[in-house]
Amino acid sequence: MHDLGKPLLLIHGTADLPVPIDEVKSLYEISDKTMAELILLEGIGHMYGARHPYVKPAPAMSRVLDLTAAWFHKHL
Repeated sequence: MHDLGKPLLLIHGTADLPVPIDEVKSLYEISDKTMAELILLEGIGHMYGARHPYVKPAPAMSRVLDLTAAWFHKHL
């Protein structure tokens, strides 16, 4: 086991083509489960629904930002 010694948040879309889901699952598997959280977003791709040019927030991106902010609030 690798000991990061810090809280770890992993958020990954199940439809992410550039980064296979097995990679994030591998990171989670070697993490300290008492300080790690894995959130899988069903059907969401690599950019969490954001597009260029960024004109308005995508619902999935807004969810990721909310999850991240809540996680920071809890752990920092």
